[in-house]
Amino acid sequence: MVAVNLPETAGPKRQAIMIAATRLFIELGYAAASMEEVARRAGVAKQTLYNYFGSKRALFQAIVEQICDELMGAVDLDALHETPPAPVLGDFARRFLGLMVAPTSIGLFRLLAADAHRFPDLAETVFRSGPDRVVSDLARYLEAQHRAGHLRIADARISAESFMGSLRGNLEIKALFSGQPGLDAINADTAWLDRYSSHCVAIFLAAHAPR
Repeated sequence: MVAVNLPETAGPKRQAIMIAATRLFIELGYAAASMEEVARRAGVAKQTLYNYFGSKRALFQAIVEQICDELMGAVDLDALHETPPAPVLGDFARRFLGLMVAPTSIGLFRLLAADAHRFPDLAETVFRSGPDRVVSDLARYLEAQHRAGHLRIADARISAESFMGSLRGNLEIKALFSGQPGLDAINADTAWLDRYSSHCVAIFLAAHAPR
Protein backbone atom coordinates (compact mmCIF):
# COMPACT_ATOMS: atom_id res chain seq x y z
CA MET A 1 0.00 0.00 0.00
CA VAL A 2 1.27 3.45 -0.92
CA ALA A 3 1.93 5.68 2.05
CA VAL A 4 0.25 9.06 1.67
CA ASN A 5 1.19 11.91 3.98
CA LEU A 6 -0.75 15.14 4.19
CA PRO A 7 -0.15 18.10 6.49
CA GLU A 8 -2.00 18.17 9.79
CA THR A 9 -3.58 21.48 8.79
CA ALA A 10 -5.89 19.61 6.43
CA GLY A 11 -9.26 18.84 8.06
CA PRO A 12 -9.73 15.17 8.98
CA LYS A 13 -12.46 14.53 6.40
CA ARG A 14 -10.59 16.30 3.61
CA GLN A 15 -7.43 14.48 4.59
CA ALA A 16 -9.22 11.12 4.55
CA ILE A 17 -10.67 11.87 1.11
CA MET A 18 -7.31 12.83 -0.39
CA ILE A 19 -5.53 9.80 1.06
CA ALA A 20 -8.23 7.43 -0.21
CA ALA A 21 -8.34 9.13 -3.61
CA THR A 22 -4.56 9.05 -4.05
CA ARG A 23 -4.42 5.34 -3.31
CA LEU A 24 -7.39 4.63 -5.59
CA PHE A 25 -5.99 6.68 -8.49
CA ILE A 26 -2.65 4.87 -8.25
CA GLU A 27 -4.35 1.49 -7.95
CA LEU A 28 -6.93 1.82 -10.76
CA GLY A 29 -5.87 4.80 -12.86
CA TYR A 30 -7.71 8.07 -13.28
CA ALA A 31 -10.41 6.82 -15.65
CA ALA A 32 -11.39 3.74 -13.61
CA ALA A 33 -11.40 5.45 -10.21
CA SER A 34 -14.92 6.57 -9.29
CA MET A 35 -15.97 9.26 -6.88
CA GLU A 36 -18.35 6.74 -5.32
CA GLU A 37 -15.45 4.44 -4.46
CA VAL A 38 -13.40 7.34 -3.13
CA ALA A 39 -16.26 8.27 -0.79
CA ARG A 40 -16.65 4.65 0.34
CA ARG A 41 -12.96 4.21 1.10
CA ALA A 42 -12.75 7.58 2.82
CA GLY A 43 -15.76 6.74 4.97
CA VAL A 44 -17.71 9.85 3.97
CA ALA A 45 -20.99 10.48 2.22
CA LYS A 46 -20.81 11.08 -1.51
CA GLN A 47 -22.30 14.54 -1.04
CA THR A 48 -19.56 15.36 1.47
CA LEU A 49 -16.98 14.42 -1.13
CA TYR A 50 -18.56 16.75 -3.69
CA ASN A 51 -18.81 19.52 -1.09
CA TYR A 52 -15.02 19.42 -0.76
CA PHE A 53 -14.23 18.68 -4.41
CA GLY A 54 -16.78 19.45 -7.08
CA SER A 55 -15.44 16.89 -9.55
CA LYS A 56 -12.93 14.08 -9.98
CA ARG A 57 -10.75 16.42 -11.99
CA ALA A 58 -10.72 18.96 -9.15
CA LEU A 59 -9.86 16.21 -6.67
CA PHE A 60 -6.94 14.96 -8.76
CA GLN A 61 -5.64 18.48 -9.28
CA ALA A 62 -5.82 19.12 -5.52
CA ILE A 63 -3.69 16.03 -4.89
CA VAL A 64 -1.00 17.21 -7.29
CA GLU A 65 -1.10 20.73 -5.83
CA GLN A 66 -0.71 19.24 -2.35
CA ILE A 67 2.50 17.51 -3.42
CA CYS A 68 3.83 20.82 -4.76
CA ASP A 69 2.70 22.64 -1.63
CA GLU A 70 4.78 20.20 0.41
CA LEU A 71 7.84 21.34 -1.50
CA MET A 72 7.10 25.03 -1.92
CA GLY A 73 5.62 25.40 1.58
CA ALA A 74 8.83 24.07 3.09
CA VAL A 75 11.05 26.14 0.78
CA ASP A 76 9.32 29.47 0.21
CA LEU A 77 11.56 30.89 -2.50
CA ASP A 78 9.68 34.18 -2.67
CA ALA A 79 10.52 34.78 0.99
CA LEU A 80 14.20 33.94 0.45
CA HIS A 81 15.15 36.47 -2.23
CA GLU A 82 17.64 38.07 0.16
CA THR A 83 19.30 34.75 1.04
CA PRO A 84 22.40 33.63 -0.94
CA PRO A 85 21.80 30.82 -3.42
CA ALA A 86 24.03 28.01 -2.13
CA PRO A 87 21.99 27.09 0.98
CA VAL A 88 18.64 27.88 -0.64
CA LEU A 89 19.24 25.80 -3.76
CA GLY A 90 20.79 23.03 -1.67
CA ASP A 91 17.71 22.75 0.53
CA PHE A 92 15.37 23.10 -2.43
CA ALA A 93 17.18 20.41 -4.44
CA ARG A 94 17.20 17.86 -1.64
CA ARG A 95 13.53 18.37 -0.85
CA PHE A 96 12.62 18.15 -4.52
CA LEU A 97 14.51 14.88 -4.94
CA GLY A 98 12.76 13.41 -1.90
CA LEU A 99 9.37 14.27 -3.36
CA MET A 100 10.30 13.20 -6.87
CA VAL A 101 11.21 9.63 -5.91
CA ALA A 102 8.51 9.21 -3.25
CA PRO A 103 6.21 6.27 -4.08
CA THR A 104 3.14 8.51 -4.10
CA SER A 105 4.69 10.96 -6.56
CA ILE A 106 5.93 8.17 -8.82
CA GLY A 107 2.53 6.49 -8.76
CA LEU A 108 0.70 9.68 -9.68
CA PHE A 109 3.19 10.48 -12.42
CA ARG A 110 2.76 7.04 -13.94
CA LEU A 111 -1.02 7.24 -14.04
CA LEU A 112 -1.02 10.78 -15.40
CA ALA A 113 1.42 9.85 -18.15
CA ALA A 114 -0.70 6.81 -19.01
CA ASP A 115 -3.93 8.83 -19.24
CA ALA A 116 -2.59 12.09 -20.68
CA HIS A 117 -3.62 11.24 -24.24
CA ARG A 118 -7.20 10.61 -23.12
CA PHE A 119 -7.42 13.62 -20.82
CA PRO A 120 -5.17 16.29 -22.37
CA ASP A 121 -6.96 19.15 -20.62
CA LEU A 122 -6.45 17.48 -17.25
CA ALA A 123 -2.78 16.85 -17.98
CA GLU A 124 -2.26 20.49 -18.98
CA THR A 125 -4.06 21.74 -15.86
CA VAL A 126 -2.00 19.51 -13.59
CA PHE A 127 1.21 20.59 -15.33
CA ARG A 128 0.40 24.27 -14.78
CA SER A 129 -0.49 23.78 -11.12
CA GLY A 130 2.43 21.43 -10.44
CA PRO A 131 5.76 21.32 -12.32
CA ASP A 132 5.28 24.62 -14.14
CA ARG A 133 4.49 26.39 -10.89
CA VAL A 134 7.70 25.10 -9.28
CA VAL A 135 9.79 26.28 -12.23
CA SER A 136 8.13 29.71 -12.16
CA ASP A 137 8.85 30.14 -8.44
CA LEU A 138 12.46 29.06 -8.96
CA ALA A 139 12.88 31.42 -11.91
CA ARG A 140 11.75 34.39 -9.81
CA TYR A 141 14.29 33.49 -7.15
CA LEU A 142 17.09 33.14 -9.70
CA GLU A 143 16.22 36.50 -11.23
CA ALA A 144 16.42 38.10 -7.79
CA GLN A 145 19.84 36.52 -7.26
CA HIS A 146 20.99 37.89 -10.60
CA ARG A 147 19.88 41.39 -9.64
CA ALA A 148 21.70 41.04 -6.32
CA GLY A 149 24.89 40.01 -8.12
CA HIS A 150 25.03 36.55 -6.53
CA LEU A 151 24.47 34.69 -9.80
CA ARG A 152 24.88 35.42 -13.51
CA ILE A 153 21.54 34.53 -15.09
CA ALA A 154 20.92 35.38 -18.74
CA ASP A 155 17.45 33.81 -18.84
CA ALA A 156 15.90 32.92 -15.49
CA ARG A 157 13.26 30.63 -16.96
CA ILE A 158 15.75 28.60 -18.98
CA SER A 159 18.13 28.39 -16.02
CA ALA A 160 15.30 27.16 -13.78
CA GLU A 161 14.28 24.56 -16.36
CA SER A 162 17.91 23.44 -16.70
CA PHE A 163 18.37 23.09 -12.95
CA MET A 164 15.19 21.08 -12.55
CA GLY A 165 16.22 18.92 -15.50
CA SER A 166 19.57 18.13 -13.89
CA LEU A 167 17.81 17.03 -10.72
CA ARG A 168 15.42 14.77 -12.60
CA GLY A 169 17.99 13.32 -14.97
CA ASN A 170 18.35 9.56 -15.15
CA LEU A 171 17.20 9.25 -11.53
CA GLU A 172 13.59 10.01 -12.35
CA ILE A 173 13.60 7.47 -15.19
CA LYS A 174 15.16 4.86 -12.90
CA ALA A 175 12.48 5.51 -10.26
CA LEU A 176 9.66 5.34 -12.82
CA PHE A 177 10.90 2.03 -14.22
CA SER A 178 11.67 0.44 -10.84
CA GLY A 179 9.49 -2.08 -9.09
CA GLN A 180 8.58 -1.50 -5.46
CA PRO A 181 11.80 -3.04 -4.05
CA GLY A 182 13.92 -0.88 -6.35
CA LEU A 183 11.93 2.24 -5.50
CA ASP A 184 12.24 1.49 -1.79
CA ALA A 185 16.02 1.12 -2.22
CA ILE A 186 16.27 4.51 -3.93
CA ASN A 187 14.35 6.19 -1.12
CA ALA A 188 16.34 4.42 1.58
CA ASP A 189 19.73 5.54 0.25
CA THR A 190 19.54 9.05 1.67
CA ALA A 191 23.32 9.51 1.63
CA TRP A 192 23.40 8.98 -2.13
CA LEU A 193 20.46 11.33 -2.65
CA ASP A 194 22.33 13.94 -0.61
CA ARG A 195 25.42 13.56 -2.82
CA TYR A 196 23.35 13.64 -5.99
CA SER A 197 21.55 16.87 -5.06
CA SER A 198 24.78 18.51 -3.86
CA HIS A 199 26.46 17.62 -7.17
CA CYS A 200 23.65 19.19 -9.20
CA VAL A 201 23.75 22.36 -7.09
CA ALA A 202 27.54 22.64 -7.34
CA ILE A 203 27.48 22.37 -11.14
CA PHE A 204 24.67 24.95 -11.40
CA LEU A 205 26.44 27.44 -9.13
CA ALA A 206 29.71 27.05 -11.03
CA ALA A 207 28.00 27.58 -14.37
CA HIS A 208 26.20 30.71 -13.13
CA ALA A 209 28.93 32.24 -10.97
CA PRO A 210 29.33 36.02 -11.36
CA ARG A 211 32.26 37.04 -13.50
